[in-house]
Amino acid sequence: MNAALLINVYTGADGHFDIYEDDGRSVGYEKGEWSRIPVTYDETSGTVTIGNRIGSFPAMAQERSISVRFISGADKDVANFDTKNVKTLQYKGDELSVTRN
Repeated sequence: MNAALLINVYTGADGHFDIYEDDGRSVGYEKGEWSRIPVTYDETSGTVTIGNRIGSFPAMAQERSISVRFISGADKDVANFDTKNVKTLQYKGDELSVTRN
């Protein structure tokens, strides 16, 4: 398993982004050797969706731990990335969701 990821979600509005990965050492990405994981946050439901992985590359981690931390309003621990206020998922390339509460 590759290094774990921590996603900080600042609540208050919908949001989305992609986690992009390649081997970081070659130009294999020019030949389509990369992956992308779409991530969305829906404020109304308080749900983060980590979507189906798109693409692949040699030596890609097939599974990884992804932790989600919801941050709303003033929070004294906002810069503390070791805080225990997280929900952790085991991501294997298929869509997963986690809700705020």
